[in-house]
Amino acid sequence: MNLYLISQEENNGYDTYDSAVVAALDEKTAIWMSPNNGEQLTDEEWKGKYSSWCHSPEAVKVKLIGKAAWGIKKGVICASFNKTWGIATANRYGLSSATLIDLLDGS
Repeated sequence: MNLYLISQEENNGYDTYDSAVVAALDEKTAIWMSPNNGEQLTDEEWKGKYSSWCHSPEAVKVKLIGKAAWGIKKGVICASFNKTWGIATANRYGLSSATLIDLLDGS
């Protein structure tokens, strides 16, 4: 079992995944894996109206980062989910990154 970093830059708003580390047998399996639950995405899911991931397997960047430890099963090891406003969204509304950090910290 291999470990892959999968990432995308197509869909970068809030409530989206920008990357994940996944355990998969090969690169193709990693590319088609959902960063949400590790399940293989279907053609219909790639083309969904709302997606927290990119809209095609061609938009997924994949990098082999190592071998999984013995006993690790296929799936998501960890993922980066942008739950709140990101810097790009803050900039869109004229907020500085410092203001955004203050808002998120409750300052």
